[in-house]
Amino acid sequence: INTLLANKLIKNVIEKNFLNEIIGEIDSIKSEKPYGKNSKSRIDFLLTPKSSNPDNRNIYIEVKNTTLKEKNNALFPDTVTLRGQKHLRDLMSIIPESKAILIPCITRNDVDYFSTGDDEDPLYGQLFRQSLKLGLVVIPCCLSFKKDHINWDKIIPVLRDKDLKSIN
Repeated sequence: INTLLANKLIKNVIEKNFLNEIIGEIDSIKSEKPYGKNSKSRIDFLLTPKSSNPDNRNIYIEVKNTTLKEKNNALFPDTVTLRGQKHLRDLMSIIPESKAILIPCITRNDVDYFSTGDDEDPLYGQLFRQSLKLGLVVIPCCLSFKKDHINWDKIIPVLRDKDLKSIN
């Protein structure tokens, strides 16, 4: 699995304005910009909103290639991810001055929900829920592969703990 493909796909999704309802109109997209504690992290995308965007904060987007599936749930991570934990901490550090977004890039269309893989990395799950409380926006994007193209399919809902109990 080419993990860099997820960033290319999501950049295309942003450029095609598929996320405008959530993020508003964008003036510029920069890749791999340093940020976080002592600027030791790199964000996948730093978006500058257009002046017409009602939310004028810079938008920091972290993309996560998401392949694990359990029942009809896409899950991230699929193993312990110290790097993913660090990314969540860094995203929390920029809220509320900036808008922090996590985009699970789900390259399958056989899922209906997104959640964290707590069995694989319980600490990531805790940090994820803490991030949500602080204002992290999560946009799970589903794309599917065809013979000669890739389809933008949909955004799926994020399952919270209470939701998980009701569907399992």
